[in-house]
Amino acid sequence: MMKKRVKQVILLIMTAAMSLSLCACAGSDGETPGTVDETKTATEAAGTKQQEGKTMPNGVTYNFEDADTLYVGSYGGTYDAALQIVADRFTADTGVQVVFDSSWGFSKLVSENGNPSVGVCCADDVRLAESYTMGEDAVYEVLELSRIPNASELYDQAIDQYTNSPVIHWGKYGIAYRADLVETAPVSWADIWNDEYAGKVTINSLSGTGGTQFFIQAITMNGGTLDNPQPGWDALKDLAANNLLCITETTATLTQELTDGSVVVAPWWDGRTNALTDTGVDVKFVTPEEGAYATITAMSIPVGSKTPELAYYFIDLCLDAELQKEMTPVIGYGPTNKNTVLDDAVAERVVYGVDDVNQLIFCDWVSVAEKLADRNDIFTEQIAPLCGTAE
Repeated sequence: MMKKRVKQVILLIMTAAMSLSLCACAGSDGETPGTVDETKTATEAAGTKQQEGKTMPNGVTYNFEDADTLYVGSYGGTYDAALQIVADRFTADTGVQVVFDSSWGFSKLVSENGNPSVGVCCADDVRLAESYTMGEDAVYEVLELSRIPNASELYDQAIDQYTNSPVIHWGKYGIAYRADLVETAPVSWADIWNDEYAGKVTINSLSGTGGTQFFIQAITMNGGTLDNPQPGWDALKDLAANNLLCITETTATLTQELTDGSVVVAPWWDGRTNALTDTGVDVKFVTPEEGAYATITAMSIPVGSKTPELAYYFIDLCLDAELQKEMTPVIGYGPTNKNTVLDDAVAERVVYGVDDVNQLIFCDWVSVAEKLADRNDIFTEQIAPLCGTAE
């Protein structure tokens, strides 16, 4: 009964997770996901046959399926561009073509009921935790790390605790600010309550990962816990009444608010901030002194995949140190392989190196769902209406 309840709760409150995620980062370039040709190969429709074992350059012997194509659930845009670097190597090694499908989505995998339209896919930590709570109805496989040798080169934090899905890149959820419009740059999460920013702050709702991470920070830095979130609610009431201009639901809206200067400080992702900076807006990202929250994209295999052997090899290539170096400037988020060496200009913009990784704060999304299940309802009813009500 508890697992069923948690499943329903997460499905309700995490719908927006990867339209930020996250990190998360879904659709980090803001493009609208497209569709892929629904026609799959005959071998996929009927169930694929396996070839004789083939030992790949990573030293693992795979029994690759007799398939012409590996369908990869991606997020479109820069995700496809980054993963194409992996796809080129994959096709050269296996002779199998890669087709990216940005129409897949977690809810689609659920509806496909063990007959997924993709053989391997991106997944953020929220969705992996959600799958875990679904028990026998889980959407993602628990992976065998012995079949992913490059996983041994990852930071310890880059292996999902529920499914063993490896993280292929990650970013930070910290603070973005208009450097030309504030006298005092924020350095701490507590600075978002600074009187200097009154009426010029926005935050995300608690229906997504970013807003929830900010709420968790409000709880912990005010002496609360997941079991006792009231200090966080009190802090949000104060923030809403004095500093919040509005609640922002989408990345596109926050981009516009920072661009036109109606908002000068907001919790946001490093990749999004850098992308806006590149358009000429004087916006900067800061990692708060308490740490920034991890925005994660992992690779996983959906339950019922028709090409799991090919999927395992594709995932391993996603973790290759040199391929991650090539992907990083394209995707705008940091590598998870400890042996990846970045050029200085790229390294300055992303999570890179043990010090950066150790500053990341990771959420246990199963605990969050169980203990803060009603958070968005409370936020919508009690906090959002207070925006700008201070006298």
